[in-house]
Amino acid sequence: MIRYQVTRRGRGFADRHPLGKKRALRKIRSRIRHLDPPYRIEGDAEGVRYNIDGVMSFLRIHIEHLQPHERLVVEGDSYDQPKWVLRAIEVQPETGRLIKWGQQWIGKSPYVFGASGPPGGSDCSGFTSADVLAIYNINLDHGAELQRQDTEHLLIFHDATDLRQDDFIFFNYGRLNWPQADHVEFVDKPGQRNLGSRPSTHGVSWYNMQSFDKDNIVAFGRLRTP
Repeated sequence: MIRYQVTRRGRGFADRHPLGKKRALRKIRSRIRHLDPPYRIEGDAEGVRYNIDGVMSFLRIHIEHLQPHERLVVEGDSYDQPKWVLRAIEVQPETGRLIKWGQQWIGKSPYVFGASGPPGGSDCSGFTSADVLAIYNINLDHGAELQRQDTEHLLIFHDATDLRQDDFIFFNYGRLNWPQADHVEFVDKPGQRNLGSRPSTHGVSWYNMQSFDKDNIVAFGRLRTP
């Protein structure tokens, strides 16, 4: 997957944590706003000068086309000021702890409404709560909407570009009033595949995201780990 790093020219990238697209853009904006305008993009043959909104519009467009290890460099009007670098990198994530534990139960934990396994049968929130308890010794309430409301243990967000493996994804398939969640799964491949327990395939399994699923997303959640 493509992630991004932001650093000051000359400081290197070794200790710069990879960020999602929107977080990277927010970070570089917070850095370049301290430079003297107008701003320029290093290597721009036309030498176009931008105000803060203009340079951010340029970055939002061109970040979409950055290939791994390509970069965009922003400089201010004064040559003695630092230059800020936005770089794309390819990240190969390790399997998340929740996904790793949960996938061992594929085909071994049948769907049973109200069940809190695995081990044994499980429903959607029974599966997520059992997984979290096994890995982090955190007790989540049994119920998709109760878990969505559990801001003590989950950071709830709505920006799909920040999704990563092991995040929660909450749906409303019409069994409760919107925006209450009536189903929950773990994200495996953001926007593509989840791991959860559904009656449609008789329990814990992989589920590919269809357009119908995407239309019924209520929110995302990230476990506040110890």
